[in-house]
Amino acid sequence: MTNFTTFGFKPLILRSNDESKNSLSIYLCRWNENDIVEIHTSDTLYDHYKDTNLFDDNEKLQHFSPNSLPMTLYLSAYLDVSDDDAFLNQDFELDNFTIRRIQ
Repeated sequence: MTNFTTFGFKPLILRSNDESKNSLSIYLCRWNENDIVEIHTSDTLYDHYKDTNLFDDNEKLQHFSPNSLPMTLYLSAYLDVSDDDAFLNQDFELDNFTIRRIQ
């Protein structure tokens, strides 16, 4: 079993009897296709990447779906609205970064 704390990650543990944890949106984050794969909440994503350009307001995430018009959002705006189930399992991309709400 991999010890993720060795890599600087703290495991995210969700308990079904903890309502505050069950209401959290959870995101699958991938860099360079699948070179780096991480699971985050909006808070852990921000804490981990706040000092990078990921949250800069000059870059927008893009979403392409054969069933809808293309959508672009700043990452901070995406995290604010992605609680809506319409965003569940939908990929949004920014250069080599892909984010998908999985819970």
